[in-house]
Amino acid sequence: MGGTRRSKWVSCARLMGVPAAAGPVQRVAGVLAFIALTSAMLWPLTFAAGTDSFPLSSFPMFATARNPILEAVSVHAVLPSGERARLPPGLAAGTPEVLQARALIHRAVTTNRQTMEVLCRKALTRSQSAWKLPPIAVELRYERYDARAYYRGQREPLKEKLLHCCADQTDTCSGSNAAQPSPLSEHSPRSGGAARPAQASQGSASRGNV
Repeated sequence: MGGTRRSKWVSCARLMGVPAAAGPVQRVAGVLAFIALTSAMLWPLTFAAGTDSFPLSSFPMFATARNPILEAVSVHAVLPSGERARLPPGLAAGTPEVLQARALIHRAVTTNRQTMEVLCRKALTRSQSAWKLPPIAVELRYERYDARAYYRGQREPLKEKLLHCCADQTDTCSGSNAAQPSPLSEHSPRSGGAARPAQASQGSASRGNV
C-alpha cells in the first residue's frame, strides 16, 4: 500500500516537472513551488474588473472591452493645389517618436491658442524645408474614428473639425474656422493621435516627399 502511495506521489511530482531522480525533499519542494506559482498566476482572476498591479496583473488592456471610437489630432500640410497631406511625427512635432509626438500635439491643443500657434509654425517651417513642393499652410485638425470601420477600409473620420491654421500669407487661412477650442479632454488617455487611425493623423500614411 505504501509503495502504491509513493508511486502515485512520484507520478504527480513528475507531472509538475520534478525530475524522476529527485529525492523526497526535492519532490515536496518541487510540488509546493508548482502550487505556489500556479496560485500566483491565477490570483489576478480575483481582482476587480479593470484593476492592474505589479508584478501580478489581470492585464485589463487585453481582458476588458475597449471603446472602438478613437479621437485624434492630425497635423496636415496644405499644398499649393489645395490638397491636404498628413505630416509624419518628425515634421508635425519635431520628433520621430510617435508617442512623444502625440504627447506634444495633445498638450498644444489642450492648452491655448498660443501653444497651437507655436506648434503649427514650427511644423510649417520644417515641412517647407523638407518637401520639394513647400506647403502654403499647416492645419491642426480634430478627428474621430470608428477603429473597426477603419480597419475595414472606411478611412473617412466620423467627425472632423479644424482647430487651428497657420500660413506665411495671412489670407491663406482666412475663411477657415481657425483657433477653435479642442473637443479633446485635457487628460484624455485615448486622444492626441497615436492609435492606429491616429497613426494616420501622425503621418504613417503621409507623403515623405512631395
